[in-house]
Amino acid sequence: MHRSLPFLTCITLIIILGTGCRDNPTRPGSDTGTAEVVVTTDGPDRGADGYVLVIDETSEEQVPTSGREDVEEQWTEATSLQLGAGSHDIQLTAVARNCTVEGDNPVEVTIKSGETANITFDIRCKAALNNKIVLVSDRDGPFDLYVAEPGARPGEGLSDYERLTHDDYPESHPAISSDGTRIAYVSDGNIWVMNADGTGVTQLTDSGTDTEPTWYSENDRIAFTSRRDEIQQIYVMHADGSDQKRIVTENPLYAADGKDRTNPLYEGTSGSDYDLVATMGQGEDAEIVFIDEDSDGDGLMDMTNNDHFDGYPAWSPDGREILIVTEDADGVKNLRIIDAEKGDTQSTSDFPRGFIDAQAYPVWSPDGTEILFTSVAQAGADMSVMAKDYNSSRSNKPSTEIDTDIRDFNVLHVVWSPAF
Repeated sequence: MHRSLPFLTCITLIIILGTGCRDNPTRPGSDTGTAEVVVTTDGPDRGADGYVLVIDETSEEQVPTSGREDVEEQWTEATSLQLGAGSHDIQLTAVARNCTVEGDNPVEVTIKSGETANITFDIRCKAALNNKIVLVSDRDGPFDLYVAEPGARPGEGLSDYERLTHDDYPESHPAISSDGTRIAYVSDGNIWVMNADGTGVTQLTDSGTDTEPTWYSENDRIAFTSRRDEIQQIYVMHADGSDQKRIVTENPLYAADGKDRTNPLYEGTSGSDYDLVATMGQGEDAEIVFIDEDSDGDGLMDMTNNDHFDGYPAWSPDGREILIVTEDADGVKNLRIIDAEKGDTQSTSDFPRGFIDAQAYPVWSPDGTEILFTSVAQAGADMSVMAKDYNSSRSNKPSTEIDTDIRDFNVLHVVWSPAF
């Protein structure tokens, strides 16, 4: 969890003045009262980290977490704050991404001398994937979605596979929302969503030609590619499937969240926000571009501009780098990491020909120390995406030292959920 700004300010005072943070903003000898703060947490995956109460943006109080994970129903914790008489703002922070505070936050409370004011924060948590891997596999017959546990190290591979779908149609292209609570995926040429635990399955599109969903705009929207108008184009919609519209027509291959980048450091760029980063073009003309969806398809800015294939961008967790699949002049595909603002190459893998396929869909681990991707082992001259030795690989940054999770089943698209 990130510390709040008030906490960092207080730490600065400790260094300069040699004094500690006050538990509350009450001055010695002033009239005081009590704020009794009751925090109630309901739902699964409540997390292990404690909440933090921020008082008047100047001081903090930790809310204990003892027993939060052991309680089957609701978990409740009361914290007493001694505050000076008058009006105060109390905010509950350090709430997990899969949890929301219902009602006002912060809460304004009036403290009267010698009296107690009661404040309640109600938190609702949803089932979430916490540092899990979702993949497509035929380990039980048809291609279905599975969730698996990553090993502590690359060499340990994956374990604890749990099947999420049991459909007649093969699933593909899973995408996990940034709070880990929902999975978008493709089945029978349409975009579907489900909750992290496999419940709440909902069909969002019905063209039969839709693929490659991605969450963006704080999980409020989903972008995808489609051939519903005969050629491959990028479409966007709200997360409930409403307001589907086309935004780009220039041979897009894949789109990902643009992280709301504003005016990256490129000469001559506009000051608009870029909602998506995508692969545009075919073959050696395929490049990485930023897209402003509100510009009717004209808001494009090249991230790469060369004479070889660049595709399938994936942001590093800190937003500073973008991982892509690239192809050199000899047709050998590798992974490359580029600076997210300048486009400069940071590192490039050195895999042999045929080791990695163009549609590897590489992703980062939540801490940014590993890369997860699919590879095609050498299986003869006529190797294809569906080769029998298609399996999931993990590596520490692009390198030639690869630990491979080898099984007697095929593994296709893989994604790694956030950790919290």
